[in-house]
Amino acid sequence: MLSNFAILACSALIPVVTAQLPPLPFNMSYTPDLSPAKVTLAQKAEWCRGETIVCDKLCGAPSQIPKTNDCSSDTLAFSCICQNGTAPGLQYYQNSLPSFICEETFKQCEAARAGDANGQKDCKTGVQSKCGTQSADKATSGGSNGATTTTDSTPRATQGGNSQGGATSSTQPASAATQVPQFIGMAAAAAVMGAFAL
Repeated sequence: MLSNFAILACSALIPVVTAQLPPLPFNMSYTPDLSPAKVTLAQKAEWCRGETIVCDKLCGAPSQIPKTNDCSSDTLAFSCICQNGTAPGLQYYQNSLPSFICEETFKQCEAARAGDANGQKDCKTGVQSKCGTQSADKATSGGSNGATTTTDSTPRATQGGNSQGGATSSTQPASAATQVPQFIGMAAAAAVMGAFAL
């Protein structure tokens, strides 16, 4: 009876222990593996470094520093709040944590679906199309309405070696509605459950 209670109590903690992705402002059609076997802690630290630089730029640094600019390479939890209280739409920008996660997801999706034309197409439309392509260097910091406007006409290379470009101009809301995807690592859940079964 006691072991059943312990299993039930620990099963409530499993989503917290095994969550692999921070809340992202978009959903992807493929769930990446962000474990240390796939993405090293050093790589995650580089992602966080890029994230904080992008946050600074979008919030108007050096003249204005963000109110909050945090990123944990252990958990990939991040927060970027400008002095005016707005949260810039980081998912639209290269070198932000959402874009790094998106690019890694695309890389893993393509590798998992190698030789499958439909699978590769799904990776492009369900993942790559959601990766940030705008440059924070070309953004104007959000004013009182928190919007960022960019104009980009220079082609740039993506991780896959393709170039994207052409003249684009867009205004993105600085605060995107967040959808919190829940991804639970089944292997970790099984390991925790197996440990209590012994």
